[in-house]
Amino acid sequence: MIRLLSIQPHFDDWEFTTSATWMAWRRRGVDLTGQVIVVTDGGIGHHGRDHAETAAARLQEGQRSADLAGCNLLLLRDEQGTTFREATLDDDIRLRSALWNAVVSYKPDLLFCPPLPNSPTAGCHNDHYAVAMAVWRAAYLFAVPRAFDNYPPNYDRVKPAILCTDDAYLRPDFVTLAVEITEALDAVAELAQCHVSQVYEWLPWIGQSHPPKGIDDLRERLRNRYRISATRLGWQREGLFQFFIATSWGRALTDEERALFLSVGV
Repeated sequence: MIRLLSIQPHFDDWEFTTSATWMAWRRRGVDLTGQVIVVTDGGIGHHGRDHAETAAARLQEGQRSADLAGCNLLLLRDEQGTTFREATLDDDIRLRSALWNAVVSYKPDLLFCPPLPNSPTAGCHNDHYAVAMAVWRAAYLFAVPRAFDNYPPNYDRVKPAILCTDDAYLRPDFVTLAVEITEALDAVAELAQCHVSQVYEWLPWIGQSHPPKGIDDLRERLRNRYRISATRLGWQREGLFQFFIATSWGRALTDEERALFLSVGV
């Protein structure tokens, strides 16, 4: 069984960046188990609710989506049990040590996280950038037993292959791997549909767009999102695809793992 781990800043990020790949693999008979780590508390992403209301709603929505996907959801906390506030996330020892503890406890084979910007013209969402930086800086330490004094040592020499996702804010201008996810579109729409406060309220408000009219409209918007990414990256195959960047932050992909992906020329 392959152990998959997503580390993203917000409750709906996994659904948009990675879930289609996991759902497609499962439909193809890949024996997998998955955990979704959400780094921030989700309390800022709404225009009509206060922090506590928004955080509670988003946790419920994220849990509903994870349950539907058959994945475990973990809201990241530090050693004191305190969550990380959305919008003010910083790449510091508190964050890196909490991520280290979560990763070595789960022991993933493949770890998916946001990319680092590779251009000064890239957009920046603070939380996405902080998570990317924190994973990048902590990655070597996943195999170091006593990396952080504020957590118990771990001697399992955890060293996953680390893949960066295609990111709507940081927008990498190249990718190295692709997965066809056409057959997973319906499943992803159902997962995204769980995030009512985001998909139908906050994202249309902040983006000055009309909310989806229902799940059929949402499905078509997701289809268009995948097609826009493919066009931006120069990918011309028929079908819908999700894209990733293989990094040197962890170990190299095994032959068995690489066979799960299509190669993208760069």
